[in-house]
Amino acid sequence: MIWRIEIQEKPGIFDPVGAEVYHDILDLGVPSVCAVRAVRVFLVEGDIDHTQAGRISRELLVDPVVQGYTLCDRPVKRPARRGV
Repeated sequence: MIWRIEIQEKPGIFDPVGAEVYHDILDLGVPSVCAVRAVRVFLVEGDIDHTQAGRISRELLVDPVVQGYTLCDRPVKRPARRGV
């Protein structure tokens, strides 16, 4: 199974990447955008269950003080493998 793990800043925490992209959008002359939030996405593939995917998220990927995560176990298209 492939787990999609989305990491983003908690509400009320400054999102520097989102803020930078927001200002870049304004610089492009697109004033109608209200907000931009950055989300990091990890695809974790293996024979792991929801509990294990949550543990990976909490203990390895997230800074629990300022970030939260969302797990998605819906089918995810396997990315093309390039020379590894």
